[in-house]
Amino acid sequence: MENYEINKNLNDFKIRINELINAINLEKVNSEIKEYEDLMNNPNFWSNQKQSASILKKIKIAKDKIDKYNKINSLIEELEFYFDIHKSKEEIYKCSKCGLCQSVCPLFLATKNELFSPRGRFIVLNNHINNG
Repeated sequence: MENYEINKNLNDFKIRINELINAINLEKVNSEIKEYEDLMNNPNFWSNQKQSASILKKIKIAKDKIDKYNKINSLIEELEFYFDIHKSKEEIYKCSKCGLCQSVCPLFLATKNELFSPRGRFIVLNNHINNG
């Protein structure tokens, strides 16, 4: 698959995840969970077992929706990450890994850790690409 096709599919996934957000109305689901959890904090919540069982079931359904959305979103982000690695593969091989860019790298200056320098990130990415 060419980079263009991969990028097109990723953009399609992003559109679909936004449609999913609208379809399941995540904000409403989150507010319903909060309302149900507030009801559970009521000392008399367990006095009516049918009602409490119904509310617990509604909470589970709502949390399942959110968990499934989060899982799908996480997988899309992971795909984007691996695609970025794939695209940066050419850049990794172009880098001479001289370390001269460390003096201007804010992350390296803050951490003083070679792995956080551009050269360190290239090494980590290169190892990931070559070793899976």
